[in-house]
Amino acid sequence: MRWPAHATSCKKMTEPTQSRFDQELAKFARGELNPAAARELARTALESPAWFEDLTAAALAKSALASVSIPVEPVRRAWWRSRMFLATAAVVSIAVFVLAYLGRSSQKGNEVARVGRPKSLAATVTPKPTLMFSAGSSQPVLLAEDLQPANPSASAPVFRGQAQTARFPQRTGSIVLVEDGLVTIDLGSMDGLSKGSQVEVYRDRGLKDRVGVLHIATVFREQARGEAAVSDFKAQYIVRIGDSTHLQALLQRAGDLQSGGELSQARQIATDASDWANRAKVPDREKSKALELLARLDFQMGDLQSAQAHYRAAFDLLGGTTSANDVSQVQNDLAAIAMLRGDYELAEKVLEQGTAAPASQRLRAVRLNNLGVLAESRGDRQQAEPFYAKALDILPPNSLNERKVVETNLARLKESR
Repeated sequence: MRWPAHATSCKKMTEPTQSRFDQELAKFARGELNPAAARELARTALESPAWFEDLTAAALAKSALASVSIPVEPVRRAWWRSRMFLATAAVVSIAVFVLAYLGRSSQKGNEVARVGRPKSLAATVTPKPTLMFSAGSSQPVLLAEDLQPANPSASAPVFRGQAQTARFPQRTGSIVLVEDGLVTIDLGSMDGLSKGSQVEVYRDRGLKDRVGVLHIATVFREQARGEAAVSDFKAQYIVRIGDSTHLQALLQRAGDLQSGGELSQARQIATDASDWANRAKVPDREKSKALELLARLDFQMGDLQSAQAHYRAAFDLLGGTTSANDVSQVQNDLAAIAMLRGDYELAEKVLEQGTAAPASQRLRAVRLNNLGVLAESRGDRQQAEPFYAKALDILPPNSLNERKVVETNLARLKESR
């Protein structure tokens, strides 16, 4: 049952329309409407405030009467229970349809905005940075050579081959032979010695009675030889390698294990080496090298939080006392880790520190590319483009890998215009 739309006016209703509504309302009051007809009556009542008030009053009256206890016969009692149920159902139906109607009316003005919201959100979604280069990637690619997977075919010669390593690097040893002015000791390349190295010579293991210094001329894997600086060097005297040389041997050992894929053991040695360096007499630059290796191992093992902390400590150690290239290298690696973790605030702070151009144009271009990645990851594509363009402009022609990355980053922005 449905009446014309013009009946929704609050003006006086036409007689036939009002009469039809009154008839249905009377049936409702007598409990003669089935649930479907009651719902249709509720919908009709929404078209006029007067009708709605009449129907609400009738429903409340029926509910009130149903709650009065009147002695009746059992069959009559059951019939009134049914009417009370219908009255209550009618009131609930009215409330439901009123809320639904008002809800639809209030939401009509917002439908366009809600439909468009996913598009708006999609437009503000920013790409996450990555280290993985792909020509068709939709992500901005960072440049951080130390964090890239090792390329076995391009690996540089190692200090001592991992396959040949039989023991842990030693810091102290002894003179095994003195003959014709040549002194042979039981420390060698495995322990960090190279031609031109120096070792201190002591009379006993307490290292309190220093005799002199032995200059290494020939180096073998587990032994080395040099000319005696003084005539009283004797067999069984103790020799000790310097702190810096020993630290380099420890880091080389960790690097060999890293190259062989034994990351956990390499990380433990790098950790011990870094802790030892803090107690030893080594320059801050060498302490920083230990932290850098430890940070790279952290990263390879998926511990980005520790990698960031160790790179941050290495960066703080460098300060302004070392070369611009060293600072720039650690600076870029730290910023790259921070961006991969989503810490754009730290990345920006790091990249803005020590902004003096390094000696290497390649490292300067690396920094510019990473500034572009930072801007793009924050949603500022307009700011990112000139960073990429400048990086590409100053990259040396022989930096082929870096050029591919920057060209891809720049092309992606231009294609999305």
